[in-house]
Amino acid sequence: MWAPWLSLPCHSLKVGLCLCTFHPTASFVLPRTKMAYQSSEAKKEEFRKYLEKSNVIDALTKALVNLYEEPERPDKPVEYIKKVLGGPSQDDYERLKSDNERLQQEVEQLRKRLGESGAA
Repeated sequence: MWAPWLSLPCHSLKVGLCLCTFHPTASFVLPRTKMAYQSSEAKKEEFRKYLEKSNVIDALTKALVNLYEEPERPDKPVEYIKKVLGGPSQDDYERLKSDNERLQQEVEQLRKRLGESGAA
């Protein structure tokens, strides 16, 4: 499956597929040499094959297509994509965190009661 976002120009992605290098003493970006460019192209192609083989590209494509086809744009598109991919939402995370804290307190209370009844 073709994924257009993996073919975007340099600096358009934040996943390390950039074909430029930052010069440490300057505030600008320098193109890599031809040899480094070929090596970078090979790494980029290897990474693309890895994403294709592990179905990451298909999953992301489906998530982005679902987002595109939404009649109303979600306020939090990242949360929407997480939901489509099957991850917990921020609300789920907060609820689970609260449940965990409550259960830890309950366990501590039960341990105290058990300790008191054992000492008596």
